Amino acid sequence: MDIVKEWKEIRLVMNGARKVLVENYKSILTYTEEEIIIIGSQRRLKISGKNMKISYYNQYDLSVKGEISGINWLV
Repeated sequence: MDIVKEWKEIRLVMNGARKVLVENYKSILTYTEEEIIIIGSQRRLKISGKNMKISYYNQYDLSVKGEISGINWLV
């Protein structure tokens, strides 16, 4: 099952609990195997889990793979 969630400028596509595609981000604030915080123009997105890695990124989007346990919007 695929889940698509949009919040203003960031588009988030989750494919199961092992892969997330984030589009329209501005920058990466924190990057560890347990936590990735991504900055958008108005909010931050926190992805939590284990053994996570950014498998692909460019100026517009990035892909996170690993054991994803949570996704939260930070104010």
